Amino acid sequence: MRAMQVPIGISLCFVHFSYRNNAVAPLNKLLATLRYFATGAFMEVIGDLGGISETSARDFVADTTYAICKLRTKYIKFPEDWEDTKRKFYRIAKFPNVIMAIDCTHVRIASPGK
Repeated sequence: MRAMQVPIGISLCFVHFSYRNNAVAPLNKLLATLRYFATGAFMEVIGDLGGISETSARDFVADTTYAICKLRTKYIKFPEDWEDTKRKFYRIAKFPNVIMAIDCTHVRIASPGK
């Protein structure tokens, strides 16, 4: 079984020297951040799950979020022809004025006024 590795762009953002005995590996920093994104849990919970302090968890999430944002132009692509994209979404799902989807999931939201 192969070990998980942090994508090179993100791991380069974590290159630093530490004189501490228990420095946290970049993969663990990334996993703590992804758990925070997925659950929205408090930093104390994120830290407890990873065996790290709340302060460290907050720092990891901030640093990792910044690293991911720096890579956005490499991984996030916007459509060049927005009108064509709108037509395609409408043709597929009868969903007007859509130019992008994340995870290809559409959730119907009931109006609170009805």
